[in-house]
Amino acid sequence: PKYAQQSDIVVTVSESTKNDLVRQYQIDPQKIVVSSNAANEMLCPIDLSDQEQFKKEHTDGCEFFVYIGSIHPRKNVLSLLQAFEIWKKKSGSSFKFVLIGRKAWDYKDVDEYYDKMTYRSDVIFVPHASHAEMHFWLASANTLLYVSLYEGFGIPILEAMQCGVPVITSNVSSMPEVAGDAALLVDPKNANEIVSAMDRVVSDLSLRNELIQKGLFRAKKYSWDTAAEIIWNEIAKKI
Repeated sequence: PKYAQQSDIVVTVSESTKNDLVRQYQIDPQKIVVSSNAANEMLCPIDLSDQEQFKKEHTDGCEFFVYIGSIHPRKNVLSLLQAFEIWKKKSGSSFKFVLIGRKAWDYKDVDEYYDKMTYRSDVIFVPHASHAEMHFWLASANTLLYVSLYEGFGIPILEAMQCGVPVITSNVSSMPEVAGDAALLVDPKNANEIVSAMDRVVSDLSLRNELIQKGLFRAKKYSWDTAAEIIWNEIAKKI
């Protein structure tokens, strides 16, 4: 709070976080500049044949949902596991659920729930993946599941969109701002609402294609060059 009050400029990554700063620290909104994040420009859709080969090698040829991020309470992974369990029972599908990221802290409830899952053999934990591996995991996925309770921005949303993968994300915090109308927004605390969105993305081909096209278009609105230019211009004003 002290640095935020005394600084000439505060740069943050979303309007949502800007509002949080104003509310929590009573900072003058006029000195807060929003310079959005972006996805790595190397991320892009991959050929269907490469996707199929990747799935053959890593998920027994099955379609899969993917989550990217560390595992701790704010990321709301428990709700994702609950939703996947419900969806599997309901659909009878062969889908897998791949979670890419390390276990960070306070993940005991995730471990305990996983141990009791009927479909735990269809859950794949990948604690670490190189950039190339992450690209293949993401671009080969059916859908990104990303329903955090809070995010300053939420870069995986753009990463998935840039790879031509539909997104289901939270209707709170910065995520609606980043996703716009190019994702399905859900209450992150409502597993049944997440399940309903999973149903729609998997079964409704028209909706799926619409989300993919909107996502590819939306991801182009964000770039690190633009972010750097915004920050530089604000600094230049003070020189």
